[in-house]
Amino acid sequence: MSSDARLGVSISGTRELYSKIDSLTGKELKKAILSSLRSSASILRRETDKQFKSRVKLGKSYSKSKNGKTVIGKKSIARVVIDKKNLSAKVHIMDDFRAKFFELGTKKRYTRQGFNRKPAYRGSIEAGYHFRKAQEITRDKIFNEMSNRVGKAIDKIYNRR
Repeated sequence: MSSDARLGVSISGTRELYSKIDSLTGKELKKAILSSLRSSASILRRETDKQFKSRVKLGKSYSKSKNGKTVIGKKSIARVVIDKKNLSAKVHIMDDFRAKFFELGTKKRYTRQGFNRKPAYRGSIEAGYHFRKAQEITRDKIFNEMSNRVGKAIDKIYNRR
């Protein structure tokens, strides 16, 4: 495998790839790169959901499915945002405000002292670092997927011509 500084990934058959890239228009090349970004970012999103759902049970959205597995709503906890202008992808968990507390944890919480009331301990949440663990697990897989997808997408567009 050889390194390609223009794309930031390593792909085998660099000479063939350069000739194909040079023949593509900017719009077609952008489309190939965006498709590889989208598929690679979805790997991290799926792993984050898997890590999160294996350890967390949230209030009303917690239910049991027919086969007995735990389901936390149908919505994914992680979200992928693609920036088409800068050709970048971002995966974040801050779409659901509750995820922050399970990711980073909370300190010990107490109620306020009232007129005839003592402060009551209401617990704390231990940090789970689900997103960080998912990043560590999938880092190599994501970059390998990107290099493979960019090459395949360029071949696909080139062969359509």
